[in-house]
Amino acid sequence: MQAHFYIGEWYALHQQLALAKSNLNLAEKTCPRTFIEYTGAKAELGRL
Repeated sequence: MQAHFYIGEWYALHQQLALAKSNLNLAEKTCPRTFIEYTGAKAELGRL
């Protein structure tokens, strides 16, 4: 759940965008909407 957001962020920081998007998509799909990681995943996916 939340771990996918942080893993996705790590990949994004290291310019591995395909892996970043994959993990951020998983975070968006599995995190409850009230979690900060859900909001962060949506924002990062929009940015990437």
